[in-house]
Amino acid sequence: MVNNDLKVAVIKGTISKSLAIGKAYRLAKEQGEDIAEAIASHGEGYVAFRGQVSQSQFSTEKGLTIGTVTINGSGEYQQEQYQLEIKNEHLLARRNGEVDVTIPDLICCIDMDNQMAITTPNHHVGLNVAIVILPAPKEFVTERGLQAFDPAYVGLSTPYEPSVAKHFAKLGKQNA
Repeated sequence: MVNNDLKVAVIKGTISKSLAIGKAYRLAKEQGEDIAEAIASHGEGYVAFRGQVSQSQFSTEKGLTIGTVTINGSGEYQQEQYQLEIKNEHLLARRNGEVDVTIPDLICCIDMDNQMAITTPNHHVGLNVAIVILPAPKEFVTERGLQAFDPAYVGLSTPYEPSVAKHFAKLGKQNA
């Protein structure tokens, strides 16, 4: 790809940010630290939930992987439940039945035992997971960006609400 093509095809700063998150992940893994917290911190997001996958249902429809994953909480999330709705990607997350996060924010599911990201449809019952939420690139949440990345675009009836900003506002903090 020619340099000028790259400049218009890639959101400025995403490669550097991806490298920084990857480095934080690698260092946390090497040092026996919490990889979910490292990813969240360097990605300017937060850990939304931790638990064990209790249900995982997937099908293929018109070339798309469609499914839901239910996670029963552990630790501080004991007695709570998180559910992911998937259409090739994690599109929506519900906490105790209430919408928690939607696209275009990034809903990341991490296998904490193997310390690896879980791609759809590779969630299976018994996995110990952490859900990390990262903010959508600012270009995705403009009026033009939401024309392509709004939840309604993929058939969800829930309007987009910036979950990372909402999370940090509840804590009385600003995200980085």
